[in-house]
Amino acid sequence: MQPLTERPRRESARAAARKAVRRGNLKRQPCQRCQQPRSEMHHPDYSLPLYVVWLCRHCHRRLHQIKLPVEVFLMV
Repeated sequence: MQPLTERPRRESARAAARKAVRRGNLKRQPCQRCQQPRSEMHHPDYSLPLYVVWLCRHCHRRLHQIKLPVEVFLMV
């Protein structure tokens, strides 16, 4: 679990990314690992709110379970 001090940054990054998607500045992509069309955002770094990796629900959960850096996860 992340510390409470991380929560405001996480929520701010998520809100900025959702807003960018609504405005058309950030385009939803298929899962970057398995290419499934339905995907969700993963923020590798909350200090870069518009840097997101698009993952399907299954791959997103798997990424958090195995705790690899996202760059490595996408190559496996």
